[in-house]
Amino acid sequence: NMEDALSYDGNTGPYAQYTYARTCSVLRRAGEQTGEMKITAPEEASLLKTLARFPEEVLSALESYEPSIITRYILDVCTAFNRFYHDCSIANCDDEALRQSRIALTEATNQVLRTALHLICMQTPEKI
Repeated sequence: NMEDALSYDGNTGPYAQYTYARTCSVLRRAGEQTGEMKITAPEEASLLKTLARFPEEVLSALESYEPSIITRYILDVCTAFNRFYHDCSIANCDDEALRQSRIALTEATNQVLRTALHLICMQTPEKI
């Protein structure tokens, strides 16, 4: 069903691309990032743990000749980022150190998604 396949909801390519575009939008609005990581919310910790799995997921996909491992991982990153985005103020955070940390976490998500999407030959639109 093409309508389901092209949906921005659920486990679809457009959902992953939309999440990547969302990270680009946050970074465009936020400007330069400086400072250290400061994890204060469970959503931040969950996203960071998910991002940290990237090297092992790539290695697993390579060793088993199974690109779907990367696909499932991308969806895990998207779910974790969207939960973080929904529950944690990023660019409008009152605490400047926390704001900078959340921007850095968004940048890390952007880099992982961009690389992972390229690994499965998907385009990475910066705007949708």
